[in-house]
Amino acid sequence: MAKLVLDYYKGKDLYSDGDIEKHILEAVQNRWDLLDLTEYVKPKEYYVFLYHLSLIRENILNWYPFKKGCRILEVGSGCGAITGMLCRKAAAVTSVELSRQRGEINYLRNKELENLEIIVGNLNDLKPAADYDYIILNGVLEYACSFTEGDTPFQSFLEHIRKYLKPKGKLLLAIENRLGIKYFAGAPEDHTDRCFLGIRQYPEENSVRTFSKNELTELLRKSGFRYQRFYYPYPDYKFPSEIYTDDNINNGNYGRTGVYFEKMNRRLFHEKAMTDSLAKEKVLDKFANSFLVEAGAAGPEKEHVLYAKLNTSRRREFAVGTVIRTDARGRRTVGKYALTSEAAQHIAAIDRNGNEGKYNLKGKLTEQFIEYPYLKGKNLNETAGEYIRKNEREKVADLIRNIGNTILGEGFVKKDIYSEQFVKMFGDYKIDKEFVCVSNANIDLILDNIFVSGKGYQVIDCEWFIETAVPKKFILWRMMNEVFQQNPEAEARVGRNWLMSRFQIDSVEEEGFRKWANHFAENYVSDQRLQKYLKINGIVDITDYLCENYRTSTDLYIDTGNGFSEQEKMCKDIYIDKKGEFEVVFDLSDRENIIALRWDPVDGEVVKCEDIEITIDGEPVKFKSCNGEDGIKDLFMTLDPQYLCRNVKKGSKELRIHGRMLRLSEPKNLVDVYTRDIRRKMEITVS
Repeated sequence: MAKLVLDYYKGKDLYSDGDIEKHILEAVQNRWDLLDLTEYVKPKEYYVFLYHLSLIRENILNWYPFKKGCRILEVGSGCGAITGMLCRKAAAVTSVELSRQRGEINYLRNKELENLEIIVGNLNDLKPAADYDYIILNGVLEYACSFTEGDTPFQSFLEHIRKYLKPKGKLLLAIENRLGIKYFAGAPEDHTDRCFLGIRQYPEENSVRTFSKNELTELLRKSGFRYQRFYYPYPDYKFPSEIYTDDNINNGNYGRTGVYFEKMNRRLFHEKAMTDSLAKEKVLDKFANSFLVEAGAAGPEKEHVLYAKLNTSRRREFAVGTVIRTDARGRRTVGKYALTSEAAQHIAAIDRNGNEGKYNLKGKLTEQFIEYPYLKGKNLNETAGEYIRKNEREKVADLIRNIGNTILGEGFVKKDIYSEQFVKMFGDYKIDKEFVCVSNANIDLILDNIFVSGKGYQVIDCEWFIETAVPKKFILWRMMNEVFQQNPEAEARVGRNWLMSRFQIDSVEEEGFRKWANHFAENYVSDQRLQKYLKINGIVDITDYLCENYRTSTDLYIDTGNGFSEQEKMCKDIYIDKKGEFEVVFDLSDRENIIALRWDPVDGEVVKCEDIEITIDGEPVKFKSCNGEDGIKDLFMTLDPQYLCRNVKKGSKELRIHGRMLRLSEPKNLVDVYTRDIRRKMEITVS
């Protein structure tokens, strides 16, 4: 049974997401399905739930080679996003958390674990003991100035936690890069929701701070961590799907894929194009979105991970990780392992698949981890890419044909291929034709997974085999389809229709093959329930954006017993788009004894406010119009519009305002809006 220690708790939660954490506690108590939140929570709450409870959070360290029998200190464990995973890796885990409510959520999630102790309190108040092999700071260092006193709070905090480490112990620190490429593209700073704040070095912001790579390197060095190894989680450390290192971040793959759950999803440019440019300059490590730093007083471990890919967006029974590692002698290996207990059977199946067949790369299975030798040299997709760039499309066709004849063989003719296993994997769409089929075949025979070995081939990643009959054309079509996806110039230099015709694949077959492939990827392998929470990054043309949006400021006056005054005013810049929409957030956490709030939407403008939603700590609150027009309270025929709220809960942390604000400086706009709303009011009264 896990332990929950409250001896160091001072009776006040110093950090919280507000009342939504009570909802999270309810979710944990009732074991809600976190991939089907629509039944339980509002859309605006999805991100907070996923941040605290999603399995994807574990990807930041579930690939890391922790030593067997190690002891781990997790600082700022929150609601236990990665605590359970750490307990699976270590002999003992101590989790320290400032918030009692978060500590209780963590305890409820992991109370059955015998090797976990959760301490609620400030780590700075605990007595240090050099007893830990690893200390975890996962999204914590940026807040050090809030809970550590002195002129150098970040350095002081790091110096303090170093006392808990054994002489050869390691700090594992995850944090945003204030110069991350996504912030240049317009993503708001994570802790304040303000765009470009970190890039501008946090002007007038003293509660939080992130660092560039050089700044973080120097901070750790000054704090006694002379050895450092940087990892680069993508798309960031919160929801990573890949982990890069200095060995490969500039190889052109960083930025290929990524899942985004952020509330704001507009971008000013395509990040992949920018990451490619920075990679060519060999400086992408300076602009990665996030860092994970392994740091210590002792030297580096010779055995370490070079790259990791984490497939936690799949269904749990298929959630596997892939790592490339190097040992003490510099020998590289590739490993596959289960990310969930349900995926253990899938790992066993991958091992069986690899051991069957003449061309499959064989591995060694130990404790649900398959280790393979690392293959050097080019894979066949790289070879095909060279042919494409040289306009040698016949060689591309010959390459694919030779693979089909050599690895898949001749096959057999069959029409009724729609077995129970086939339909489960590829759906029930039928093509009314006979096919040359193969069975016990690798359906994922793409060129990325094939290397030349001597005079033959070596096939890696033998994950997807099907026992029943499957058309040979379908496997080849998947191979060719991947060629076009991986090589953008292939359409112009090879031609999709030309290549398909070389293998006698007509439009009817291609339509069916595409439906089969989509069903396999989206319904059989992936957990589609997660897709509804993803944010697609729409691109905003900066010229249009600047022309169609305008910037202004909005004021919040705070009455703490002395009335409203300029001394108790908070001013924020806001951007209002062409539809009039805006959002602004005020941090109230450092304001005590608030009696009333007055929001002045804008100064010196005649405006009409519509669909205004105001929340404090996620709960709706009522602000009344002070000087709006009679009958239309949100129409302000004054240059000083005001809203007032006198029901402010004690201890309020965050005020959020969202809605539309229509500028009515033009006389025509003013008349149109005024008469429209008067007409609506009359219609409602009459009806």
